[in-house]
Amino acid sequence: MLKNKKDGSADRLVPIHEVALRFGVSADTVRRWSGVGRLHEVRLVPGGRRYFRESEVVSIMRGPAVRKGAAHE
Repeated sequence: MLKNKKDGSADRLVPIHEVALRFGVSADTVRRWSGVGRLHEVRLVPGGRRYFRESEVVSIMRGPAVRKGAAHE
């Protein structure tokens, strides 16, 4: 968990494979999106596994820019 909201509530950290499943894309696509700034990754230790804030993932899924299966956008 990561506290980053103004109200002090915790924002769940989602592993890369779960983000990929939610969007219907590969983990490599999620890595590319992170590399170009479409998603912001969190690493708990330098060089460690990539996690993403659930609130950001949900927000992007609700928006028009990324659709399930849209791997090349």
